[in-house]
Amino acid sequence: MGDPLISIIISSYNYARYLKQTIDSALGQTYPKVEVIVVDDGSRDGSPEVIKSYGQRIIAILKENGGQASSLNAGFAGSHGDIVIFLDSDDFLLPWAAERVVLAAGPGTAKVQYLLDLVGDQGDLLATGRQARPTFWGEDARRVLLTYGLYASQPTGGNAFARWVLDRVLPIPEKEFPTCPDAYLNATTPFEGTVVYIDESLAACRLHASNHSSWAWDIKAVSTDFEYQCKFQNYVALAATKHGFSRPKHLEFRNYLYLRSRLACLRFATDRHPYPGDWSIAIALRGVLALWQWWGAVNWRKRMAWSVWFVLAAITPKAIASRLTIWFYNFRARPPILRKLAALIR
Repeated sequence: MGDPLISIIISSYNYARYLKQTIDSALGQTYPKVEVIVVDDGSRDGSPEVIKSYGQRIIAILKENGGQASSLNAGFAGSHGDIVIFLDSDDFLLPWAAERVVLAAGPGTAKVQYLLDLVGDQGDLLATGRQARPTFWGEDARRVLLTYGLYASQPTGGNAFARWVLDRVLPIPEKEFPTCPDAYLNATTPFEGTVVYIDESLAACRLHASNHSSWAWDIKAVSTDFEYQCKFQNYVALAATKHGFSRPKHLEFRNYLYLRSRLACLRFATDRHPYPGDWSIAIALRGVLALWQWWGAVNWRKRMAWSVWFVLAAITPKAIASRLTIWFYNFRARPPILRKLAALIR
């Protein structure tokens, strides 16, 4: 078959100030067989002009606003690659990313995952190797997913998907995923084939005031986060059924991230919480239990810190629990001493 073609699909929406670095990172790959597709989702800033300035070096798709899932669907429809990388327009790839992915992928590989560096608004490095690093390399992601309700998965830009897998699971439901389409992709693709892990940072995720990683964590944001956790569990169930696997009853109660989000929604966004009968202590205890049963991506120091959060978020007055929730989710909102502690327990 020869060397595979890599499609790098950039979804763009009102991030003109970052877009050039993102496109340049895709065009600057050391691997030679790369096509770059940029989908603009009806930006109202200067993004279309930035895109047009690249001329024939990229494939440009300018569309009306329809949400991030619609951009990924449109980009995939216009792509030709054997392997597809979806990249947010405020993130960027390291030069050797595509080359490493091609070397790691093999027959039956559904997707290749790699680590992400965390950078600030100006590209300053905040943390290396951020996001999910599995404890056991080569673990069966599908088995882990059906045992614990989650696996060591990555945000959108930390994945490279086989085209044959995307042919099976796309289109992403656009009304359900105006943002966070990675929830759908991470829930469905492990059932199609093997997930391969690369223990190396191959991309950078930017933390700034406008993106999901730096939400202000108001009531709407907390309830939205829990909504996406529920959608993830729903699509795990649907994918398992489609492929003939038995999904354990109440699998979501084995997922500490789901339980963390459920407790935060209960304490912080009570009026929007979909389970009025929830008891915070019970959710916290389930969360601590799930956390210590899950042996992927979380070291013992994080387990201790997150266990403390579960307990305090459940038993403290709402004002304190709300502040703890903001500090827990929002890196920039933490006092300096908590940032230093967080760096020590990574």
